Amino acid sequence: MSGTTAITVLVVEDTLYVANVGDSRAVIAVKEGNQILAEDLSNDQTPFRKDEYERVKLCGARVLSVDQVEGLKDPNIQNWGDEESQGGDPPRLWVPNGMYPGTAFTRSVGDSTAEKIGVIAVPEVSVVRLTPNHLFFVVASDGVFEFLPSQTVVNMAASYSDPRDACAAIAGESYKLWLENENRTDDITIIIVQIKDMSNQLGASVTDSGEDYRPTMMRSVKGTPDVATLSESETYNSVRSDLSDLQQSFQHSVSINRSAAIVVPSPMHQRPSQLLMGNSTFYGSDLELGNLDM
Repeated sequence: MSGTTAITVLVVEDTLYVANVGDSRAVIAVKEGNQILAEDLSNDQTPFRKDEYERVKLCGARVLSVDQVEGLKDPNIQNWGDEESQGGDPPRLWVPNGMYPGTAFTRSVGDSTAEKIGVIAVPEVSVVRLTPNHLFFVVASDGVFEFLPSQTVVNMAASYSDPRDACAAIAGESYKLWLENENRTDDITIIIVQIKDMSNQLGASVTDSGEDYRPTMMRSVKGTPDVATLSESETYNSVRSDLSDLQQSFQHSVSINRSAAIVVPSPMHQRPSQLLMGNSTFYGSDLELGNLDM
């Protein structure tokens, strides 16, 4: 019972690839007129989702909140509302005759116990073409999004000119909300990536059109309901092939620019990790707080 969620974002020229396992989240900021809107690039994989709920039930999982398992609420009520407004007792996965593992997500990496009840490590993969209307994207753990909706996170990030200050502010606000609502804190990790000079890269055919572009989800891989046949599923093999092709494409078409000037960190905060890739700058903030969300 030592699994983890995982999310990764890969930028290859004007294309963004997202692979997600669990309930960490990637969100992109889209400029539409005078507004900056948040659009999720990943879907949280939890029992709140009907497709994921039905998949793990077919694999033998009991889906109950902690209060239901402890007899404080009726276990026959299989309706927990929606994830944004549910509160602090989400539905969790349990073995048929036990009080474990109690995981709040339906996909993860490395949890051998949860694998027996349908928790798989097959990612959902989405592909997005970047446009000049994409300002930045955020990748963060569930410790950020537990109490902060995607739009709030984007609003906070957009209010800072320095993404390092934005990371620190969002991490601090997340920590404060955990202390106000729970007697523990979860892992709080956030990365903000600014997207710069896309108009020069994409050419006149995009920039002169005058259209507002939004991310287009081209591929979503949801895995297979039968965990026993996972290694033989066409979906799984397709994902492995896609990622292998993507890795080869990345190795041949993208070079890491390590000669670009490193911006001096804001005096308000300690030096963050920084990686310059193409015209995107990565800044991250990480607070290791309390227990991981099981």
